[in-house]
Amino acid sequence: MKAEQKRQVVCDKYAILTGRNLYNQTLRDYCFKKHPDGNYYSDCSSSICYAYKEAGYDFGILNTAGTYQSGKLSTVDVDIAAGIPNISRLRKGDMLEFAGSDANRPLKIGHVEMYCGNSIICGHGVFKLS
Repeated sequence: MKAEQKRQVVCDKYAILTGRNLYNQTLRDYCFKKHPDGNYYSDCSSSICYAYKEAGYDFGILNTAGTYQSGKLSTVDVDIAAGIPNISRLRKGDMLEFAGSDANRPLKIGHVEMYCGNSIICGHGVFKLS
């Protein structure tokens, strides 16, 4: 399978979560398995990590800062203008780290999204870039 096909598999796994999973950091391990209450749960980082795991690419179920610090992942430099990333350098499955206000996190990283193609990013929800 070619790299682009592998990346598509990850995005297809993520699509299963879209609109189904409820946001919950404590119950984030119920991303692809039902919680006893019958619901599925995830947060931004667990939804992406579990999509990769379900696609056969397990680098761990990391928190947002953990994805940035992982030696199993690599950095892609992308220009950002007015808060919008230049998607011409992104490939499906690439993650975007967003800074927040928590100084205890590396580079204040507080949120992660994954590029899913067609100007769409996902991180416990779906957002179309303009």
